[in-house]
Amino acid sequence: MRILLVDDDTAIIQNLLASLKTLPGHEVRVATNGQKALENAAALGGVDLLITDVVMEPMDGFTLRDHLVSQYPGIRTIFITGYDLSDYPEQTSNHQLLTKPFQGEELLAAIAREMLSAQPAAPAAVPRAAIPVRGPSPMDVVDQPTMRIELPPDARGGGPAAPKKAAPAPRAVPSGAHATVRVPGTTKIQPVPAPSAPQAAPRPATQQPAPAATARATAVPKAATAPVPRAPVAPPPPVEPEFEPETEEDTSIGSLGTQLVQASDPGELAGQLFGAYLLDQKIAEGRLGSVYFAVQVSINRPVGIEILDADKADDPDTRDRFIADARAKAQVQHPSIIAVYEAGEANGRYFYAHEYVDGTNLAQLKAAGSKLDEISALKILRVASEGLAYLDSHNIPHQVPDASSISVGKNGQSHLANLAEQATDEQLPPEEEIKILGRIMLSVLPAVQSLNPGLRDLLKGMVQTGPDALTTWGKVLQGIKAIEPKVIPIEAAKISAQDRAAIAAVELARKQQKRTLYFSVASVCSLIILTIVLIFWVYSSNERNLDEQVDIPAGEFIFAVGESKTLPEFWIDKYEVTYGQYAKFVQFLEQHPTSEYDDPRQPRVKTAAMHKPEHWEIYYQNAKAGKAARGVKIDLNCPVMEVDYWDAYAYAKWKGRELPTEEEWEKAARGTKGFKFPGSDDFNPKNVNSGIDHDPNHPDAKGAVDGYNFWNPVDKIKGDKSPFGVIGMAGNVSEWTGSWDAAKRRAIVKGGSFAAKEVNLDKRAEIDPNKVDETIGFRTVSHTPPAKK
Repeated sequence: MRILLVDDDTAIIQNLLASLKTLPGHEVRVATNGQKALENAAALGGVDLLITDVVMEPMDGFTLRDHLVSQYPGIRTIFITGYDLSDYPEQTSNHQLLTKPFQGEELLAAIAREMLSAQPAAPAAVPRAAIPVRGPSPMDVVDQPTMRIELPPDARGGGPAAPKKAAPAPRAVPSGAHATVRVPGTTKIQPVPAPSAPQAAPRPATQQPAPAATARATAVPKAATAPVPRAPVAPPPPVEPEFEPETEEDTSIGSLGTQLVQASDPGELAGQLFGAYLLDQKIAEGRLGSVYFAVQVSINRPVGIEILDADKADDPDTRDRFIADARAKAQVQHPSIIAVYEAGEANGRYFYAHEYVDGTNLAQLKAAGSKLDEISALKILRVASEGLAYLDSHNIPHQVPDASSISVGKNGQSHLANLAEQATDEQLPPEEEIKILGRIMLSVLPAVQSLNPGLRDLLKGMVQTGPDALTTWGKVLQGIKAIEPKVIPIEAAKISAQDRAAIAAVELARKQQKRTLYFSVASVCSLIILTIVLIFWVYSSNERNLDEQVDIPAGEFIFAVGESKTLPEFWIDKYEVTYGQYAKFVQFLEQHPTSEYDDPRQPRVKTAAMHKPEHWEIYYQNAKAGKAARGVKIDLNCPVMEVDYWDAYAYAKWKGRELPTEEEWEKAARGTKGFKFPGSDDFNPKNVNSGIDHDPNHPDAKGAVDGYNFWNPVDKIKGDKSPFGVIGMAGNVSEWTGSWDAAKRRAIVKGGSFAAKEVNLDKRAEIDPNKVDETIGFRTVSHTPPAKK
């Protein structure tokens, strides 16, 4: 079965891809937007199952589904979303709908249901020509599904026809002249018909490399692009020393061991049929072999092929290194990183085939003297950061990135070269790679002084050292997100607009009732009682007074697994912080912007205004109105969610309090005897809002065990009560504490949640402080007695 997974959030793709890879005998591809999804579907020759987010830009999931159904009528669809789609019954009928967040197991169960309901007839899809069968090879590395992000065949010359000839490479401009390059936006893709027969592709037009310019490719050949238009401007002012990018010139052979080849050397294998591929022209010289532009003739797909040099293949160590590196690259699965399709042996030569990017890289851009505009630079910076963050977080050995490692296709999509290796002599820490990426971006941007302050501060944090330096990829990505243009996806705008319209309608109705009642009171005394009741209804709020703290006396208690500790007296919130309480903090900051409540370690790119959660308007406005958010009823007494550690810290300080330490949290939750569950060592599922009855597929369902499917008002489940009388510490939402891991990189989160099946009170998790989730909230503590009311 051919599965296409589409979501504009790469983190969600990675999580779901890990589950999809457990399905045997299926081919899985991913895309981060509708255009790329159509391209991948065409390259697959059809799609049997589409798994797509609904809220995306510029093409939403409904439109994508309609496009694919028109081409492949047998396709089945599973929608995934974080929004309430109850107003779209026509689009969602007869389709499964998974509501974020959900677990990989839930997706696998949904796929199993689709497979059971599927008819045994062959899927209606574009047929694919058979690929020539080759004999077994010791370096086959594609037995498992691989993520492939491909350019459409028609991007190089119209459907299944031969690729369009490449244009000359950009020329170097005279000193003092500058040009600004705007990376083109996405273009509408036309359906690609199946090729009737393999066709030989003419060679790209010859290209002359720019003077002193090099391209350092590994698995990714860098094709030339059309000349970049230039407009002379005044020379920029001097660069501030602390922002100064690397100034050393690129050498003729880059750090990745690859250089562009003169177009007069087409390569000894040009024009040959190489297994399933027709080799067109050598476009780069790699460290261990030559890189050719080629066409996979069975599906007319342009690819890059790196072929081990014949003289190097005689050396067992070199051959083994080539094979091992190809195997390592094939294991990389990330939409930002060039994909390796297959590796093997053909015509007595070892090779591997990878995604081909028809575009340019930043080294070529820099050599041509061209500059990026800021919006394009942010897109490129995000792609490179996400790719490098993936490599570091998965402990994948990889080469050091340089300007030639980042390429931009003619369709506006950015890519990071596949830098993975089987082993590396020296792996740089993330903070050093962040500095390198920062310097690369500075080298292709206009003068630092002319940059937007947000981008300037972000790059400063990347390249500098000291306490304000950005030393983790999480901080870098948070900084990028903070300054990216805020574009509301089409469907999200519709849904949000509906929420706001409904709320506005309620407010308007209340004002009209107030006006009507005012005149009624003046004219009809008999309506006085009714008027009082209705006015109370107009002005009433569903918020209850829950700002109460519980005294936790000084003394010994059992911490963790049987460890005896002693703490002085403190006071802790009886309930988790609610939307109603947090709203007062948000309103205060809107009226009095200040950073005085921020944690000193908070990333500089996170401002006071950013203590308002990303989806605040949707959750808070629905909570005020007592409506549903994402299909789940919510009011001002529900725990505030989607707050990161920095938000929780700032709120606590604004209240004159602190976040509880892990020890304080456990004593308040477990009592002096160290109970594992509320008031006991035995778990009573009816007393805790846990994940035992959590059904993300039916948000409006009532929990069969504890009464709640998602969150609950913080004072509603009385059974989740500690020996000291603190409510809701085992379930509902997990809670940020003021404690950190030993390396001081991750904050400690305690307690279970409505989505967690394990809710024992000694449970702990080390979480990125920048993480936001519906399952995480917080409460505060005070070390002085609360004022009497």
